[in-house]
Amino acid sequence: MIQQVPAHQETFAFGQKDLSQKLLRLPYTQLSGYWKISFDRLAQKDYHWYIGLSASQHVCYAGVQPFSCTALLKNITRYLPQARREPTRSFLSELHKASKEKALVPADMIEELIQMNILDGKQLAEIMRLKILTDLEFYLSLGAGEAVFIPDESLERQISIPGFPLDPLLKQVQQRLIQWQSVKQIVPSMNMTPVIDADRLAQSDLPESQRQWLKNVVRSGKNIGEISNLVAKDALEIATAFAKFMQAGVIRLESANQSEPGTVMIIDDSPMVLKQFQRLVTALGHPVVVNQEAEKSIPMIHQAKPAIIFIDINMPGISGFELVKQIRQTPELASIQLVILTGEQKLSNKWRAQWSGCDFLTKPLSMNEVNQFQVALQEKLATVMTTTTI
Repeated sequence: MIQQVPAHQETFAFGQKDLSQKLLRLPYTQLSGYWKISFDRLAQKDYHWYIGLSASQHVCYAGVQPFSCTALLKNITRYLPQARREPTRSFLSELHKASKEKALVPADMIEELIQMNILDGKQLAEIMRLKILTDLEFYLSLGAGEAVFIPDESLERQISIPGFPLDPLLKQVQQRLIQWQSVKQIVPSMNMTPVIDADRLAQSDLPESQRQWLKNVVRSGKNIGEISNLVAKDALEIATAFAKFMQAGVIRLESANQSEPGTVMIIDDSPMVLKQFQRLVTALGHPVVVNQEAEKSIPMIHQAKPAIIFIDINMPGISGFELVKQIRQTPELASIQLVILTGEQKLSNKWRAQWSGCDFLTKPLSMNEVNQFQVALQEKLATVMTTTTI
């Protein structure tokens, strides 16, 4: 059981971009246990992230709950290929039931898996390493929050691996993020579904093993993220593979959304912003109309009939707020969802947007903020498109 946090327990707060540096400077506790990390932006959801440390302060676990049989089986199913095949899949299902009925602890479950030749120590360590890396990629970008250390002397015994030094893990994460940036230029979203170009595949110089693998996974009809789960491989590894298939011209990517998506319009005087925004929205499966000349917007809006319009504030000739006023004063356009889009993080702009009946979205000012922006954009579009189709 996890011990109660004593009054003198170690805690720390972290800012928008310094969680990784805070983790590197963790106070040495000489205890195994968890850093329970809370994020300000998730405070209302009572959502936490746990980083498990051995007594030597190596990272041995990461997840949204303390280490348990359920968490162990979930990670094994995600990253162990044979866990997707019979009879292993059925055995894991039965083991999950038994863990509840017999109150198994993770160490007992690991021992049984090893005895059944389903898992060995090296595979377990690799499974936990991949889970820790993918967690770090995601949670290090969630912004400010606070952490408290919860001692758990049983953790090191239960998890059965020595863990990994934090510094090399964080360096690996930085390398992976750089690789993700490169891959996303070709595969902008894991939610896109690959479709084979049969003629080009037949003419390609891909090894027969790769051709057969590609045919098998594409036949499933799943998107790239789902394929990553299907084959129990690291998402970055699968995305990189599909980027190479795209470059070879043997596949194309389609949106997984089979319904007719609403049109999205963006009005901005920056060609670079228009290009980046168009790429992001297209990857989410929506047709996009872009306009660099704000003065010509009203006729374009009439023609495109967008479900939502993103409008930059500072544009030559006419400002974003002036354009909003024109749209609101045009009866057939007045009900369109409008979002003020700006790189200026000023409260006055946000208040003015709210007074104009608009939502507000801040442009990413660095590559580190692109992922956060994409998540916010996706949530915004999902809300608007769901509302307009009801």
